[in-house]
Parts: sequence; structure tokens; C-alpha cells
Amino acid sequence: MPEMLRPTPIGFPSDDRHATVARLDKERATRSAAIAAVRGDLWAESAFSEAGMVWTDEAFELEASGARNAATLKSLLQTLHHSPHRGDAWLMLASTCERLKLQACNVGALLKMSYYTAPNQAGLLPLRLAQALRAKDIFSDEELADMVRRDVRLVIMRFTALRPALIAAYRSGSPSGRKLVEQTVTSFDPVYLTILRAQLT
Repeated sequence: MPEMLRPTPIGFPSDDRHATVARLDKERATRSAAIAAVRGDLWAESAFSEAGMVWTDEAFELEASGARNAATLKSLLQTLHHSPHRGDAWLMLASTCERLKLQACNVGALLKMSYYTAPNQAGLLPLRLAQALRAKDIFSDEELADMVRRDVRLVIMRFTALRPALIAAYRSGSPSGRKLVEQTVTSFDPVYLTILRAQLT
């Protein structure tokens, strides 16, 4: 029955456009997950159908008590209960907690779980960098800072198609986040640092 209700498999939306498309299958994805109950993959698809909230412009206010937000959090928690190896779900939970300003969440710890479980998953890099670089004092957690430095190096040296995502994360980052990127890039590609800084103007 869950497979009959299941929509086309929904992967982690890497941008707002993909998140909008995934939203169309929300009802079927959630019903499928609820019937299967213990399948983390189906709960993940239910959560990803609501991923638009983590790509929403920060000026858009989100209501933490809203039924839609509560349903998304439930799907994410069910995903991680049954499939704790899913780095994409840890990342979405970190971003959702930040956007909803949930005081009970340790966003840095959730981000680190995403790194532990999916260190080389290229599709997570855009949101993970954007999320990490918004931290007001990323240097306060040296382990997380090292993980972010690694992502920056991966984008510049290996996943070059994701350089625009790095630029976007740099532009929206906190002063602390920008400093981390600048220090990292300076160590191996000073020329690219000039390109990054030019994006701020």
C-alpha cells in the first residue's frame, strides 16, 4: 500500500525551484510514510516535500506553532529515528530549526551530524555552506569550522559547478562566516579570493 501511494521519489531539494516542485507531492508522500510507519526513506520524502521553508527568503516570517511546520518537524524526527544515517535529513533539521528559531535545537550539533553522515554528498553543499556561514561565531566550534573549510576546498577544487553556491553563501554569511571563507581560500587560491570579495559590491 505505501508503494502504491508513493509519488515519484523525492530527493533532497538543492534549491527553491526543486523545493517548489517537491511541494506538489506533499499529501501523497506523507500518507505513504504514515502507512509504512517505520520506513525512514518515506518519512524523508515527506519532509523534503516541505523543504521550501529552508529556501524561503529570511524576510519571510515563519510561525513556529503552525501545523505545517509541526508536520515537517515530525517527518524529520521520524526520518532520523528510523534512518539516523541520513545526512540530508540532519541538514534539513538544522536549517528548519534555525528558520523557526527553535531554542531547543543545537544547530551546530545538527550540522555536524550532517557532516558525519554525508561528508561527500555534493547535493548538500549549497545549503550546508549557506547554513554554516550564517553562524554569528563559527570559530567558537573549531570542529565545525574545520568541516566548513573542507566544504569550501571541495567546492573550489573538485565541485567547481557549485562555485556560484559558495559565492551566494559567502554573500549572505555573517562577518565570522565570511572571514572563515577568506582565510580558507587565501591558503590555496588567493586569486579566487579577489573574485569572492568582488561579489560583495
